[in-house]
Amino acid sequence: MVPKAAGAALGRATLHLHPRNKGAHAIGFAPSADGLECLDVPVVRVEDALRELGVAATDVGLVWMDVEGYEPQALAGLGELLQRAVPIVFEFFPQRYDAATKEQLVKRLAAHYTRMHRLADPLDRALPIAALATIEQVTDVLVHLKCRCRHRQDQALGGRSLPDRRAGRAAIAGDIGAAARAMGQFRPVRGCGSWRRVHPGPTPRRR
Repeated sequence: MVPKAAGAALGRATLHLHPRNKGAHAIGFAPSADGLECLDVPVVRVEDALRELGVAATDVGLVWMDVEGYEPQALAGLGELLQRAVPIVFEFFPQRYDAATKEQLVKRLAAHYTRMHRLADPLDRALPIAALATIEQVTDVLVHLKCRCRHRQDQALGGRSLPDRRAGRAAIAGDIGAAARAMGQFRPVRGCGSWRRVHPGPTPRRR
């Protein structure tokens, strides 16, 4: 864990604290009428934090973020993760964006992704990425490339590890539950480049 806020550039920010819900702390907005406390926190670009940890963009199969309206800044700091079109699940919070910020966010994503899913949609419909611009209420979404074929998915996912490839393919297919399960089922074996399953489940097919 990196105890810093994710943003567009290295610096500092004011984190406003929610008095009852720790998951609702926010940068740039007071999360409640009685949320008067705040903290000064360091801000780092996710791309830079991963580089310092020795994590390559090719080793990341899925980005999952919930930053309470700070999505435009956090997404801007993803760098190569965006360029490689790593699938992203995030909370789209248009009530906290002005018109120009919302437009810029959609354009940034449209430059790298082609499809989006609203996670609350019971039909799990794949929509063009431009559909983000029509959303007016806070919504959890997945953005990804239109890439269903296993071979094409693996090309898009590059040289990532087995669990990251499995999670990335599941996210591309819109199955967030499978993506989370894929990441939770594997741990690296120390001293070699292989992975082992850490809880019971279907045996993965050999590649």
